[in-house]
Amino acid sequence: MGRASMTQTIEAGIRDREFPDVDATMACVRIYMALDGYGAYVNSPLPFEHIAYRYFVADVAEWALSLPPGTLRAHAEISHTLERP
Repeated sequence: MGRASMTQTIEAGIRDREFPDVDATMACVRIYMALDGYGAYVNSPLPFEHIAYRYFVADVAEWALSLPPGTLRAHAEISHTLERP
């Protein structure tokens, strides 16, 4: 999903009252930057397991979208579980 599509998705969430009134472009950039940073660790050959790492993207997305802490962690946990062999 490109920046324009992500921004439009966030704007739709704001219109549908799924998210508070936030700057959709700013939220999009912050979420993509979190994904990029997360990817740097994913590509590391060394195993790394820490709660800060597991929930980093969800925590940043919650902050960027002004959602209450923990709102997205359940989704992150499901995704993390599905990634394990």
